[in-house]
Amino acid sequence: MAAGFVYVLSNRSMPGMVKIGKTTRDPRTRAGELFASGVPTPFTIEATIETPNIDETESTVHRLLVAHRVNKKREFFHVSVPEAVNALRRAVDEGPGTFRPKAYNRGYARKGGVKDVPLGSAAAMTALLFPTISAFHPYAGYAWLIACASAASLGTPPIIKEYLAVLGKGFGLKHGVVSAVGVATLLPAINQMIASKTFVLSEIVRSYLNVV
Repeated sequence: MAAGFVYVLSNRSMPGMVKIGKTTRDPRTRAGELFASGVPTPFTIEATIETPNIDETESTVHRLLVAHRVNKKREFFHVSVPEAVNALRRAVDEGPGTFRPKAYNRGYARKGGVKDVPLGSAAAMTALLFPTISAFHPYAGYAWLIACASAASLGTPPIIKEYLAVLGKGFGLKHGVVSAVGVATLLPAINQMIASKTFVLSEIVRSYLNVV
């Protein structure tokens, strides 16, 4: 039993087809090797599963898509990218593993907590803006918390989801302590600066909310 990644790769030279394979190394390394093997255009990593048992997880994904397999000796499937990614999600539901959509193409890897967004990253990034947003109106702070919870668990709004995941997979206890100290140190000054420039806007927002 080996730990590693099960990946979904697409290639614009092969429309309507994806490759679903496994590797114990960085999926970017594997995608580069496949490109070097004579394929005219580079592969795109659409999604990965980090799993403690790549053989079992790969077999699960292949089983879910067996009707679409091009050749039983090859790892290519005649399915769309969303169908392949959905198969990876289902494989995570059936066994161990962490699903990562587009992680490597976006420049960071997402892991832990809730689906694609690391729990530590989501909590830290939510807390970072909460005092400033609450300065406009208490309801604005509550709305921010609801939006962040929705983005982390449901994936929408996408822009907030991307913001929450910005710290990536490497967020740990040390990062949390450093972030907390930094926020505690800088927020009073930041809030003062923002308040001095947004006082009028704040009053407008509060008046509107009071009317509503």
